[in-house]
Amino acid sequence: MKKYLVVVFCLILAHFAYAQEEIRIDITSFEEGEWSYSGNSIPFSFVEFSPSPEGVVAVDGERMLYLEYDMSAGAWNWASMNFPTGAIDLTGMREIHMSVYVVPGSDPHPTDGNYGIRLDLPGGANLGYRYVDAPGEWVELVWGIDRLTSDQRLGSVGNFGGFIMPGASSGVGAMYIDNIYAIRPAGIPDLEQVLVYGFNTEDPATLEVEGWTSADGSPPFLGEGDVPPSEGANYMEMALGSGWIRNIQTTNALQVFNRWAEVQEIMIDVRVSMDYTGGWVQSALILQSGVTGAEGIPDVSGWDGYPELGYGDAASDWKTILWAVDMSNHKGAFENEGGWFTISLTSNNDASQAGARIFFDNFRVSVPVGGVDVSHWNLY
Repeated sequence: MKKYLVVVFCLILAHFAYAQEEIRIDITSFEEGEWSYSGNSIPFSFVEFSPSPEGVVAVDGERMLYLEYDMSAGAWNWASMNFPTGAIDLTGMREIHMSVYVVPGSDPHPTDGNYGIRLDLPGGANLGYRYVDAPGEWVELVWGIDRLTSDQRLGSVGNFGGFIMPGASSGVGAMYIDNIYAIRPAGIPDLEQVLVYGFNTEDPATLEVEGWTSADGSPPFLGEGDVPPSEGANYMEMALGSGWIRNIQTTNALQVFNRWAEVQEIMIDVRVSMDYTGGWVQSALILQSGVTGAEGIPDVSGWDGYPELGYGDAASDWKTILWAVDMSNHKGAFENEGGWFTISLTSNNDASQAGARIFFDNFRVSVPVGGVDVSHWNLY
């Protein structure tokens, strides 16, 4: 297996100028067009006039969307809402807002007792899950949009995808949806990118990529030259299995970089060994932390999970995936002696892609502009 040593002394600057005033784009209050949510778990959906037969009054205007769900069709049935009024340019927007009213008597999720919606935007942008915790009142759900998706992938949004009541294997109910809009909040800070892992060297003891290891027996190893790196001299690759999750993680994150507390985004370039647009390949980000010897002491350990992002279309070129992160749960590890911090990438695919490979490169973070201080510049 080839090995390269690259000593990197560089800061990737990606200085973004942001408007300081809030910008809002109204998507729909269902006043025009024949809107509906569709999917195997949604037997019925239409636009209802306000007030409804149950006495529900629309949040905005005189109409709202009504849907019924029946989870006997399956726990993970895709649901979508096409825009009958045409695609909308949402470039620059950083949040999607949607008001949801769950009709009393509707069955909640059998495990967590909530009423959930997962929202996906075109191009594989999984915005994650948001929940209504009680029926009988309007609740405004808010999904954040990462900067990369906001800037590059929202030029033509003509539908929402995702799941209604994700993961529920039973239950029936109904909900109303109204007042969907996107905003770019005021005062978004300027950020710069810092390269943390270049995946250019091999650990001679483990034969894994320096700074990374396997959590489940699927080792990350240096690239074998099948594709050109997205940066530096090499990249990391990992074999896919028959639909099983593959988990790789860092071994020394706190030693490589010492501004984790300020990190607002984590991104990595990904590529696959063949085109999987007919199936799916995706990775989620997991952040874990703690303080050695402080087990059981409050506020010194943390765990965060961020959505699975797909890249089955990234066969001919590298694709950047990005997670907007909140590091506040890991403050104890960053500030105390004996702290440890682990970054995991959990990847999975459908069974038809067994034996294929994922390539990773150019692992970087975004921090507020100015004052970059890295522990050392021997980035792997």
